[in-house]
Amino acid sequence: MSDAALYITPDQLAARLGVSLAAVRKWKVRGTGPAFYKFGGALRYRLEDVERWEAACRVRPARGAGRGVESTRAVFSTR
Repeated sequence: MSDAALYITPDQLAARLGVSLAAVRKWKVRGTGPAFYKFGGALRYRLEDVERWEAACRVRPARGAGRGVESTRAVFSTR
């Protein structure tokens, strides 16, 4: 894998998560999104950091909810 493939753009992050670019920008400003890097004027997210952040966003259902089906739904706040 090339070094360039280790990083994704904010647009790619939004597409990966199915959210708007505005949501990704809000997370960045509020410090609630994945860690990011700035290379000159280019903002990039390291794929490893994104995957770690995604895992931290995982929400498990309350006991008894979903009849034993484990939820992998993540909740992303845009407020």
